[in-house]
Amino acid sequence: MIEPQLEDLKKQPDMKVDNKAVTHQAVDTDYENNNKHLDRGHLFPCSHALDDAAKRSTFTLTNAVPQNEKFNRGSWKTMECRVRKYLVENCKDNNNKIKAYVVTGAVPSKSNTLNNRVNIPDLMWTAYCCYNNNLKQWVAQAHWSKNVQDTNKKH
Repeated sequence: MIEPQLEDLKKQPDMKVDNKAVTHQAVDTDYENNNKHLDRGHLFPCSHALDDAAKRSTFTLTNAVPQNEKFNRGSWKTMECRVRKYLVENCKDNNNKIKAYVVTGAVPSKSNTLNNRVNIPDLMWTAYCCYNNNLKQWVAQAHWSKNVQDTNKKH
């Protein structure tokens, strides 16, 4: 998949771009071998996608923010899996498909950047609501955490 670039489409009609020429958005090379141990953290997790095509579509830079790798692979991943499990077990419509509203975001830092241009968020948050068929009522939850290295050694 080619990541859409927003720099100058007239000069790059195929949307491919020399990563060194990009100044206003993240590119793959920002994340490669960075000395801050940052992952391309998903906003919409691929584990929440319904099929392979939808899963592949989540691996874009427009769906990512820099996340501390141990946080992204640790407590944040655990939370994403628990949310997914809850939705699967409790929030299905009459056709047995998950019906929920999920919103995820990042709180930008004031000055913490990757390569002096890609903001590294201070906090990550996600919230959802759905009609719980087991409880017969609407439910909502929200989760947030600092984007820092997990200290829990279980992950």
